Amino acid sequence: MTVIPSAPVAASDAFVPNASPFSGSIFGTVIGSLLIGVLLNGLVLMNVSSYIQQIIIVLAVAFDTFAKSRRRKA
Repeated sequence: MTVIPSAPVAASDAFVPNASPFSGSIFGTVIGSLLIGVLLNGLVLMNVSSYIQQIIIVLAVAFDTFAKSRRRKA
């Protein structure tokens, strides 16, 4: 069984959609955390280095933030 380090998941939870303390829901935060966990688990199973894993997580969070800001403008 593969164990996912909790530090990247905990650090990225603050940037997950609906995780803002001013909006969103607990359900959205849980779903976002699970999605990041599944993504990290898949990367571990594919033997992707931890450095590349961090880059992928940062890019995913940045993409989500960008997409969210575009939706608000439209």
